[in-house]
Amino acid sequence: MKLNVLGIVLCLLALMGCSEVSKGVNIESEDNAPEYELNKLVGVASFISSEDYNSIDRGGTKYEVTLYELDSSASWTGREFTTYVTYPNVFKFENLKLQSSNIVMCVRNKMSRSGYWSFADLSRVDSVYVNFMTNMEYNRILYLMKKGIPSDSAERTAQHEIMEYMLSTSLDIKLSNQIEGNEKDAELQAVWQMLSRIPYTRLSSQLSSDTAVFWMLETDSAKIDTFKTKYADMIEGNLWVKSIPKTDYLVTKLSGYVFGQTNGLGECSDKNDGEVKKVTNPLSRYFERPYMCSKDTGWICPNGTFQELYGIEKGHDGEVIKANFTSFSYAYDSLQGKWVSAHVEQGFACVSSRFGMVLVSETMGKPSYLVCKVSEDNPNYLYWAATGTEEDYIAYWSRNLKCEIGIVQKLPNDSTVEVVCVDGKFRKATDVDKTGSVLELEKIANPCGEKEEVRRGKTDSTLYFYCNNGEMGYSNEMEYTLGYGCNANHVGYHQYQNSIYYCNKFTWKYSTDSLVKGVLVDSRDNSEYKTIGIGNQVWMAENLNYEVEPSWCYGDSLEYCEKYGRLYQWDGILGASAKVENVCPEGFHVPSNKEWDELNVFVNLWFHGNSYSARKVLLSSDPKEFDNIVHVGDDLVGFTGIYAGHRTANGFFTGRLTSAYFCSADMNEEGSAYIYMLRHDEFDLTKYAQKTTSNCNVRCLKD
Repeated sequence: MKLNVLGIVLCLLALMGCSEVSKGVNIESEDNAPEYELNKLVGVASFISSEDYNSIDRGGTKYEVTLYELDSSASWTGREFTTYVTYPNVFKFENLKLQSSNIVMCVRNKMSRSGYWSFADLSRVDSVYVNFMTNMEYNRILYLMKKGIPSDSAERTAQHEIMEYMLSTSLDIKLSNQIEGNEKDAELQAVWQMLSRIPYTRLSSQLSSDTAVFWMLETDSAKIDTFKTKYADMIEGNLWVKSIPKTDYLVTKLSGYVFGQTNGLGECSDKNDGEVKKVTNPLSRYFERPYMCSKDTGWICPNGTFQELYGIEKGHDGEVIKANFTSFSYAYDSLQGKWVSAHVEQGFACVSSRFGMVLVSETMGKPSYLVCKVSEDNPNYLYWAATGTEEDYIAYWSRNLKCEIGIVQKLPNDSTVEVVCVDGKFRKATDVDKTGSVLELEKIANPCGEKEEVRRGKTDSTLYFYCNNGEMGYSNEMEYTLGYGCNANHVGYHQYQNSIYYCNKFTWKYSTDSLVKGVLVDSRDNSEYKTIGIGNQVWMAENLNYEVEPSWCYGDSLEYCEKYGRLYQWDGILGASAKVENVCPEGFHVPSNKEWDELNVFVNLWFHGNSYSARKVLLSSDPKEFDNIVHVGDDLVGFTGIYAGHRTANGFFTGRLTSAYFCSADMNEEGSAYIYMLRHDEFDLTKYAQKTTSNCNVRCLKD
């Protein structure tokens, strides 16, 4: 390709700024008599925003517009005319006599050496928009006109050459000096967005777009390849489908086409829809990264983890790996069945199976307790939060220890921490626990006779002790109330409070085959509900289905109301704005946090170890409750929880078969409502703070 010296000179002049062109005088010469009279020309500098204009104006300068006269052969005459841009980006020329209808203009502010250029044939337009596309085209238009091509054809040809050169295709859009910048035409907007990514100055830190290269005058293929690769890499962000509005799919498709052609991905069509290929262009910063062909949007990156995890197989639970192309780490979550963002502390990744795990670290000489939690904003993201306590730490790591009252034991994960079980809970062992046996001290202070009895301790009134045939041992509140412990004299079933327990001669077991059941009739609508005794509480064994507003049936189906009960908007039944005094039947109420926690403690006291969890104990064992798809519950205390799901703020129903939401009557100091949840990916009955407009099922508790 031959070098066009004039084209290069003009390009260099453009890059130096409007003021670098020799200024003529506004005088008509006899040799160049005017042939065209310009009554009025209105222009718009589209690249100037109102913020830009105000910023320049406050600085004491203005945007200046210079009109350069061309003769009939499209050569510069040396005459120029100047005006200024008025708020926010409009300018005009009036009553000019020119040698021809062809002109070029440059808009710049006085503080800048560079400006935006535009060509116009005033015989065909009476208004001109100056923008980055006219700035790229004007020199080429003049070059083509000097080759004898009419101005209208030269404008169209230059515009299409740009698209062919940069986008490997061309689209029929309006002339660049008639583009306002806020067009509704999808193809025009796509081209506009694509080409706007090309910096027009050599001073750009992103890409040096040498004008000579840009106008296909460069013969060095290496320079051309580098230029096109840099441009393709600049538009790579358009391929990330997750961040692209549906209205910009044409931009995505055009970007994918350019990126694929430049970086070795090739064609993307119906024939290879779903195919994944890697960039083979070693000049690209995305060399060897994978992209997927989508027949609708071209080459894309489907999501944020696609490239980082491409080719990585499933791992083992909690395994941590480095991402392919970034410094991010991922952990394998076996319960979710996928790699998730890794939040690692002390070698432990916070994943679903470790939900509730507590670690201890030292911060400024003090212990800090980290809890593996679920993000309130994203239920699939788990992280370590410094919100735990020493009690949380002991409770978590003592789960599999046998509760032997008064016996000092070491935590299985940390031999430096010694604990003792009191009233069904482990606490940190005191010096008294470690150095002196409470039981031995009690034997001395209050020795047993031959009578069988259970009594409070004298050395520690918070403890209970039994006496049987002169022998003393630790006891509990239940045995204190019954008046005897579990031994050979009392084998069989015994009722205490609202539950039945079985003594097998050595220890008490919760009787899962002899539950204290009942029936409640709601006098308001004659509905019947099953009830169940659990410890010192009596619960409804099914969700409330009493209609008040606002409340919903899952999926707006009455069938689900019969099966799951209603979903109640929290602030419609509780709090200051409640529309009912008590949504529950007479003699029952919506339980508080304390009452929910009491249920949780009771369950964990009688059912602990690897074989149990609050989720399994409280969920129904009837496969029909789970559409015969999964069997997730053992229903050991008769609570018969079911995954009834919830209704989102947008009116969608979700979570059926995976989560249960139960209302608590309490709020926190920030005004959020508490809701207790059972989830398929969590082991415990967990408390969450939610908006008061959230909805939940109601399990009524006897007063």
